[in-house]
Amino acid sequence: DLNAQLDAADAEVEAAVFTLRSGVTAQFLLALQTQARANLQDTLVVQQRLQLELAQARAGVGAGTSLDVKRAEVQLGQQEVAALRARNTADVERLRLFQQLGVPMPEGVELTAELSMAAPSYQLGDLLETARRQNPTLLAVRARQRVAVAGVRSAQSEYTPRDRKSTCLNSSHVRTSRMPSS
Repeated sequence: DLNAQLDAADAEVEAAVFTLRSGVTAQFLLALQTQARANLQDTLVVQQRLQLELAQARAGVGAGTSLDVKRAEVQLGQQEVAALRARNTADVERLRLFQQLGVPMPEGVELTAELSMAAPSYQLGDLLETARRQNPTLLAVRARQRVAVAGVRSAQSEYTPRDRKSTCLNSSHVRTSRMPSS
């Protein structure tokens, strides 16, 4: 009973570690993704500035109108807002990553990763077997089940007679009386 409880506690700790590791990994990837989006938006701001300069140059030589310049200015403003929002989102996601890690975020931190892409070569049966043997949450549930079974057995043993002889009826002590027939 005690060993089963210790096994269940160990399995629950392993499940919590697995959950934390998965959460940190997911948050790291999300922070990388938002950082890349922010960098893209910054690039688009530069492109929009060039479009504004082009519109101004065309208007200067008479090949464009002031309306073209105004449109380019509006598009630049919109792109700057989008870039600012993307930067803020990236900062928030990076901060959430460090919150999950439980450490303060250093100033000016830039996340980097070299992730390789490869086609998986797993077989479904192998994946399912590995999941059954190594999934921390599943192992914790099984350990808790063993604790519950041990508890039920313990409870049953308290209500089950310990001396089986006392529950048996000895046929030599049982008397039957017959009623006289009339």
